[in-house]
Amino acid sequence: MLCRNVTNGNPLILLCKLRPYSTKNNNNNYVITSIEKDQLAKLPFFDESNIDRDPLKTVKSITRQRKQYLQKKNDVVQSIVGINSKDHPYLSYSFQGLPSMYDNITKSKSHGRLSVTKLMTKSWCELRYAYDAYSKMDKMTTRNISQGLSFHKSLEDTLIPENVPLDQFLKEQTITGFEKTLQYKWMDTLQKILTSFTNVGECRELLCHGYITNQKDSLQDGKFVTDIDLENENLILVSGIIDHLKWIPPSGNELYSNSQFDLFDDIFNDNEITEDLTEILSSLQREIPKRINGWKLQVRDVKTRQTFNIPNQTSVQRSTKLQIMYYRKFIEILSLDPTQTYNMLIINAQNRNLDIDQELDPMAIIALMIQTPMLIPDMRRLRDGNPIGFEHYDNYSYTSQYGNKPFLIPEDIVSSETREGFQEFATIWKKPVTLRYFAARLAQTYHLLNSTLSEDLLVEYYCRGVNFHNLPFKNNDEQLIEHNADRTNFLFGKREVQPIEQNLKNFLTYCKHCDYQSVCSWKHEGEEKLKNLGDELAQMWQKENSL
Repeated sequence: MLCRNVTNGNPLILLCKLRPYSTKNNNNNYVITSIEKDQLAKLPFFDESNIDRDPLKTVKSITRQRKQYLQKKNDVVQSIVGINSKDHPYLSYSFQGLPSMYDNITKSKSHGRLSVTKLMTKSWCELRYAYDAYSKMDKMTTRNISQGLSFHKSLEDTLIPENVPLDQFLKEQTITGFEKTLQYKWMDTLQKILTSFTNVGECRELLCHGYITNQKDSLQDGKFVTDIDLENENLILVSGIIDHLKWIPPSGNELYSNSQFDLFDDIFNDNEITEDLTEILSSLQREIPKRINGWKLQVRDVKTRQTFNIPNQTSVQRSTKLQIMYYRKFIEILSLDPTQTYNMLIINAQNRNLDIDQELDPMAIIALMIQTPMLIPDMRRLRDGNPIGFEHYDNYSYTSQYGNKPFLIPEDIVSSETREGFQEFATIWKKPVTLRYFAARLAQTYHLLNSTLSEDLLVEYYCRGVNFHNLPFKNNDEQLIEHNADRTNFLFGKREVQPIEQNLKNFLTYCKHCDYQSVCSWKHEGEEKLKNLGDELAQMWQKENSL
């Protein structure tokens, strides 16, 4: 894969012939490396922090915190939706006259944004979803949630070696929040896509997004936007993160994918190519159609469980599958046309209230070159005013308020080694480094995935670090569009909430762990109906047997 390193102050790309955690001893046997040992230590069943030193004290603390959290949450929801006048003192489930779900969950009235998970309104109970939306409170962070996030991170770390030079630079210069910037995330996504074409053959935690239109005068049709209009004010950004993207061979047997995906080794073993992003992109764009030979990229999702069982709720399984279908659709659209994707990324940044043409700080640019050394030739092109080979970016003219600023490397805070390594950039640049540049390069990189996606999708279930079950299924575009239309109609206030059906099985399955079980009018009314039905059946039975 693409391993990043700095030698004598000069950023290099180290090309690993084998996976970075594979090594052999003198007897030609594979042995555990230091990287593997570090990753093993992070697995849940080796993590001593998961062991309770005083379980009873922990339970009492969690119980007290949860009680306070639920009380506050229920009070907030009650203040908004009110009490059911026919079922006092339980919460109303009629939301007439209230803001739509979308208005409650979007962070900005002027820039529409959603996430794929926000479209899963019926993964559990849509009424619970609505109450959560009105509460505007984050879910209470439980140990299970924390462990799940930690495990996802450990899986990602097995594929991406730690970037020690970058970490050292950020620490030395006391730069905080760099990994949260959009330029970092876009370059991280670019690197992950390129890594999937090496003999690693996979990547994790990959950013993707798509757009839908809020059809204000009609019901939603569920279709996704492929032709972007930068002036369309009704575009809604829907973002997501793909847990796992992996090449599978023509046979569909993934047992061979780890060892045999070496289709582009010659490209990644050529330093003249891999030290320049322009060369990498052009080489892969040219060679992928010739060499791919039936290999397909499979979109997968990772689910962590507390027991070695998959969810038995049909709604949960259906939502998981649809979530993966959304991710696949987004990657498919992003891979179609680099120009359209470039515009999609620009709108993405603008929806986050970011200035797409704001020049980056020199220290941030140095950090990016350390993060992704293959950017260095591009930085020289921008410095000298030369094109990068993407027409829509190269033809863009910056106004006088941007550019022509000196690239200053402060002598008092930067080490002499770093200053010497990047001294060639300490001049006035003819073209500034902005988010627009990163949008251009990422758009070209997404395009590499065009026509490579498999119709076969997969859910990976893990418990205690063990992949105990995989659930394969087929992509279904018709089902996806139907789902998108229905859920967005609900989010935009074009249909009423649809709670779970009122029956005993659902109450025992869905309501048992719901935050609103003690104040939910829908549940209470349903239970009363069942109780009355039971009394009626008993009377009928007694009457029948008295004859």
